[in-house]
Amino acid sequence: MKFIISSTSMLTSLTAVSKAISAKPVLPILENILIESRNGELYATASDRETTIETKLNIESIEGEGKIAMSTKLTDILKEFPELPLQLETNADGTSMKITSEKGKFDVPGASADDYPTPNIYGEAETVITTSCSTMLDGINKSEFATGNDELRPQMNCILIEMNNDCFTFVAFDAH
Repeated sequence: MKFIISSTSMLTSLTAVSKAISAKPVLPILENILIESRNGELYATASDRETTIETKLNIESIEGEGKIAMSTKLTDILKEFPELPLQLETNADGTSMKITSEKGKFDVPGASADDYPTPNIYGEAETVITTSCSTMLDGINKSEFATGNDELRPQMNCILIEMNNDCFTFVAFDAH
């Protein structure tokens, strides 16, 4: 897999998905971000087995398909680059990535993506509902005041979101 991408675009996408990575993951491979090319597009995925965040990266060009699990330290490396195009290429066995830019060449170790769990995104029994981010954010902002903050009852620290084709219902309470 070989692709060209803007350094800030990649940093923004990897930072966003890395929020799903737990401080103490149940599997060591979940400390990494899965970078995968499928059907001529590039995706970054992070998961803690309960929450999975996947984003499509805006690439300039891509060659070949493949996947690699990269450490979140890749985001630290990307922070050092100014806005410029980067060429990234994985090795044949998918365990390291070479970053080439006008500033130099870097070899960054990764891990085989074969052990990365495949999330069940959009399974047959699931329904996809499309909405705007502002609708979701507005509902969360208007209901988060009612969530609890008791560490002994984490189920009270959540917001229930029920989605139907014609409406969204946001429910939160702290048992008082």
